[in-house]
Amino acid sequence: MPNPVLKPSVRLKKYAYRVFAQENLGGFEQMLLPLEAVTLTLLDGECSKEEIVESLGDFLGLSKEKAAGFADKLFKKCSPLIDESGRCTFTPRYSPEDFIYEVDLKAKPPRRFETPSEMILMLTYECNFRCVYCYNASAKRDPSELSTDEWLSLIRQMSEMGVIRVVVSGGEPTLHPGCMEILRELKARDMFIDFYTNGSKISDELLDVLQGGSVQLSLDSGGRETFKTMTGGIDAYETVLANMRRVTERGIQLDVYAVMTSMNAGNIGALYNACAACGAASMQLGGFGVSPGGRGDVEAQNKLALSDGQKVGLVTQLRAAKQAKPSEMRTASGLRSDVWHGRGDITCCGAFIRNMIILPNGGIACCERMPEVPDMLFGNVRQNTLLELWKQPRITEFFRKREETADPKCSVCAYLKDCQTGCFAIKHFSGKRGDELYLRDQRCQIKN
Repeated sequence: MPNPVLKPSVRLKKYAYRVFAQENLGGFEQMLLPLEAVTLTLLDGECSKEEIVESLGDFLGLSKEKAAGFADKLFKKCSPLIDESGRCTFTPRYSPEDFIYEVDLKAKPPRRFETPSEMILMLTYECNFRCVYCYNASAKRDPSELSTDEWLSLIRQMSEMGVIRVVVSGGEPTLHPGCMEILRELKARDMFIDFYTNGSKISDELLDVLQGGSVQLSLDSGGRETFKTMTGGIDAYETVLANMRRVTERGIQLDVYAVMTSMNAGNIGALYNACAACGAASMQLGGFGVSPGGRGDVEAQNKLALSDGQKVGLVTQLRAAKQAKPSEMRTASGLRSDVWHGRGDITCCGAFIRNMIILPNGGIACCERMPEVPDMLFGNVRQNTLLELWKQPRITEFFRKREETADPKCSVCAYLKDCQTGCFAIKHFSGKRGDELYLRDQRCQIKN
């Protein structure tokens, strides 16, 4: 029997009396007892399941049968965290001793991982599309953009920190002159690559590097004319569809993300059919958010916003399309409620909890939608290492203020650790500044 191995993509985060386990590629999350976490840290390929059972029996004073029963339940509970291939290619982040010292039950648990497990690399702002809704106003290269060598140095730091998943985006990332070299370095260091693109510049060389990763492609229309309207007059619809088929024919997972506005709200059936025909694994409809940093003025963007009736219509169209032509493609409306009535409505953000965003000029941002907002910038990779930036006191203060918000309704809310007072971008765009950004999210109507 091969020795069970804890996957390299797993992170364990210690709380006062529980341990939070997350499988960063599969999205599995689980709160565990300390003893369960201790057992997981033994899964390094050195101990067989039988040896782990024997150790548990000795430690707990249990018979072999009872110890085996405990282990079986644990392995079943945590099966998404375990790779039973028997291959161990990493050093576990925690040793068992980390989970058996006395703990202060009154202490607040750390909200963040010791190091990020995911990084978002915005290689460039340059883009060959001019999408009407985009928050990237200029679509031009930043004169202070990081060089290829600087990105390669950052990737080496990421590898040392244990980063296992990287989102590569832009702008259009293929327009960065070092894009291929950057991707090859990520792959050489065994990082999972999630490549965000508009689909217009996909080459065979790119597909070779992306084998084993995934592609998230932006497509907002199921027809040529609407596509041209949405992209600012770019006539590349057939090119994008052909490239989508090339992605899936190579066995690479393709996920399509469509931004829904008043311009394309009646186009869902055609979009569904186009994505399904290209072999997409999923299609998600995303809501358009007004941003003063985006293309056009706020008044023009307000015209793109969906009405409540249009949001309902999107779901109806999607359901009808799936019934008319069933496919294996997963679909989601992804349109969060404009009003939060309960936990299911809350939009959670992973910024600085398990991921970090590096802007084209090396800035570290909390939110990619607010790249030029000083309150949301936390240093630059040209002045500090990634680990120094991750552990800086200002980020600790950032979370402390969110958890100790002056808003009395937030301070007593059971969901505060989920929403962290809500979205800074929405609050910033509505005119709030400084400490006002820590006030209650304007969408929240949860009663406490």
